[in-house]
Amino acid sequence: MPLDSAAISGVTVDDTIVVGGGGPTVAFDERDGRERWRASEALALLPIGTDAALGQPGGRVALVAARSGRVRWSVHVCPGKSNVTALALSGGGVIAGCAGGSVARIDRYDGRVTAESNAMHVDQIDAISPAGGCHLNLQAHQSGAILSEQDAVVDCRSLRAIMPQRQDVWFLGVAERRAVMADQCCGLGGAMEQPARIFTIDGATGAMSRERAFVPGEPFLAGSRVCVGQHSLVRCRALGASGEGAPAVTGLSDFPTLVEAGRIGISRITSGGATSELVDDTLGPFRPIWSGPATAPSFGYPDRSGSVPVRTALGSVVVSRDGRVADVPVGSLLVASNERFVFLRVTTNRLAGNRYIEELRAFPWH
Repeated sequence: MPLDSAAISGVTVDDTIVVGGGGPTVAFDERDGRERWRASEALALLPIGTDAALGQPGGRVALVAARSGRVRWSVHVCPGKSNVTALALSGGGVIAGCAGGSVARIDRYDGRVTAESNAMHVDQIDAISPAGGCHLNLQAHQSGAILSEQDAVVDCRSLRAIMPQRQDVWFLGVAERRAVMADQCCGLGGAMEQPARIFTIDGATGAMSRERAFVPGEPFLAGSRVCVGQHSLVRCRALGASGEGAPAVTGLSDFPTLVEAGRIGISRITSGGATSELVDDTLGPFRPIWSGPATAPSFGYPDRSGSVPVRTALGSVVVSRDGRVADVPVGSLLVASNERFVFLRVTTNRLAGNRYIEELRAFPWH
């Protein structure tokens, strides 16, 4: 599947893969790579049943049939000509986040705008996530002398603020119908000399709990526990508890890499040599879902389906949420995945003018 632009994101809908970002939005048949349709650029993509929602420059959201590209509706939702930068589905509504920080709710069936809010004052909203009950977390960034991360929690129907915009607050996930947040004091990074302060937001009432300090490190959520990765171990404790927490993973040779809530990448040195592992806490105590004989692995960002790219000195693979593996070319970029294939952007050694040709390739799981 040749690409005439830099496809940086994608979604799969049945047997169609839709890719966008950096140029036209293009849909391909996953079985033979045949192009099905193309549309104007989309900065955000969202699968909805047999359709795909496209967040477009200039402030429009369009819902198109994934197989045919037929436009079901198109509506302008952002102030002026600011871009749509994030999309999410909440009940029967499509939630659109805009550059500048405004947010809108759109009826998924007819494209009516049912709520709008100037929820944040930022450069752009980067991601919208369910935050327990009818709450949504808005993740954004603001540039300036220092790039700062900003979060806010809003009601999913009215879009009114539950937690107004705050700087350097991380949304860790949802546990026990509560949004779990970490307040990183003082703009710390790297070694994080001071502990994070953990608090929750009740999904039914919106009430915020008091903050509880945890040990230094990068906090993440594993089931209903808050965990922190340190140099040789991972400590976890129950929500609302105090103290250092109990060791949950030990014997590490380096700091773990947080992939997403409940999943971390680790390295160990054993009598048999160096190993890399992707471990998961979703179904109970941390258990390996992938392991390989390599040191210093690089764990990338998961796609919408939870598949994770992993690069080691021995090669590159993509690991699915349930532990299946696809061998992929070194230097390729994960675009999307489904039950059958993983789709990657691959740079070929063939020139077209002054640039190398890029292709979208499908690799099977094994």
